[in-house]
Amino acid sequence: MAALAASLALLTGCGDGGDEPEADPTPIIPSSSPAEPSPSESEAAEEEPPEMPNAAREESTAGAEAFIEHWTAAFNFATVTGDTASFDDLAADSCRACVNISSSLRDLYDRGGRIESAGWTVKQIGFASEDTADMPAVRFDRAKERVFRTEDAKPQVYRPEDMTYTFQLEYASTGWRVSELTEAS
Repeated sequence: MAALAASLALLTGCGDGGDEPEADPTPIIPSSSPAEPSPSESEAAEEEPPEMPNAAREESTAGAEAFIEHWTAAFNFATVTGDTASFDDLAADSCRACVNISSSLRDLYDRGGRIESAGWTVKQIGFASEDTADMPAVRFDRAKERVFRTEDAKPQVYRPEDMTYTFQLEYASTGWRVSELTEAS
């Protein structure tokens, strides 16, 4: 699991099934005394997990778009808190990348590490056709991230980045779920 990086050093290259996250190829060299996170980087850590809106439960392209927005909010919450329960609820058992992301986040926080970030923002969602909502390609804007591998570690800093992921979605009686997630090449 290497490209959905800091949050996504935790997610980048997430489709490979590896256990250890890999660092972004262009990290910023941290200073010897890291600055305190800005309020925007720590806001999500104080919030409750996001609730799925009713629109995200609709079996339509609009419902799939609302689901992707909700998935992003749950991912951002899990990234800055280590609480992956709401993120886990959005994945089908078959989503190996989702399991790897969740496991990596829990491991990081269990070691006393953390991620400071303003999170990911959905920039664009594209579908193969208006009739098919199950395979959207999603372009994200990832904010700068600071990943502390342990409580006392100096941070690895990741530059803001534009990235695209393809989601394989499946619809069930409770709504959409991610069954596969891959970084677009």
